[in-house]
Amino acid sequence: MKEKAIRRRLFNIATVLSLVLLVATSAMWLRSYERLDIWMYISPKARITITSATGTLSLVHQGPVSLMFGITTAAFDHLTLSPGILSDNDRVPRFSWGGEADHWYVGVPYWVLLLAFVLTPILWFVMRRKHFGADRCHSCGYNLTGNISGRCPECGSIIGQTPDRPTTGKRWT
Repeated sequence: MKEKAIRRRLFNIATVLSLVLLVATSAMWLRSYERLDIWMYISPKARITITSATGTLSLVHQGPVSLMFGITTAAFDHLTLSPGILSDNDRVPRFSWGGEADHWYVGVPYWVLLLAFVLTPILWFVMRRKHFGADRCHSCGYNLTGNISGRCPECGSIIGQTPDRPTTGKRWT
């Protein structure tokens, strides 16, 4: 039973994390149509660039050879850059990928990320409804079949009236 509780708790944590990422991704998606955001990590061996623009999140990796010869990738070809503001030349989010041995890039529309982050909360909701049926405690999920005390023996919460219980307030004997 402990393993099941730990699994449920981890799934709840993953659901909360997914909801936080869903909100953050939504905010970044909206911002990407007005601003160009670039985050870079530069080391002697590579440069990794994450770009948020025109509804797309792009990841570009350049190795030492492409940095030395100034090779650029097509990940930025669809952007017209001005000081932090995007122009109206291309506002259609799209998938993009490519590269060669020393450099590569991947672009993913934000709506794909939103779909990925919304799956866990939907699954949590469906599983919770299945788990907490009419014969279960609404607080902890304990099976209350045959319980006549009016309280959950697992967590102590008060159980509401259900159709299979008498409405007169008398206990079953």
